[in-house]
Amino acid sequence: MSPLIIAGVSQLVLTGYFVLTHWVPLPPFNDLRFENRTANAYVQVLMALLAVSTLLGHRFEMWVAAIFYSLWMVGHLISWWVPYLTGWPRAAMEVNRQRAWTVLPRIRDRVTPDVLHTGLGALSVVTLVSTWLAL
Repeated sequence: MSPLIIAGVSQLVLTGYFVLTHWVPLPPFNDLRFENRTANAYVQVLMALLAVSTLLGHRFEMWVAAIFYSLWMVGHLISWWVPYLTGWPRAAMEVNRQRAWTVLPRIRDRVTPDVLHTGLGALSVVTLVSTWLAL
């Protein structure tokens, strides 16, 4: 299968997962009380456009997608995994106050990535790597 197809499909799957988990209440899998629906909608439209552009082989948009998903991954790591593993930054632990299902062991008072965001992180890694490889 073409790297372009793999990148575009992974972007579509990530977009679909993000839309589903941030718009449809699925307790205890997600907790939508603190969601910024307007910001989510803008990001999801951008993600969909980048996925379609990647499938069509538009080089400029593929560069934009690669940079976007690199920044997306940095944000994900700083929001969930760095606070979980190190306890820093404290601000991330204050913001992540969702009540959702977790399977990872709790580490003291640190934020624990829930199943939703663990899945989001895994899909993000696949999307990031496949998008860069497609370039």
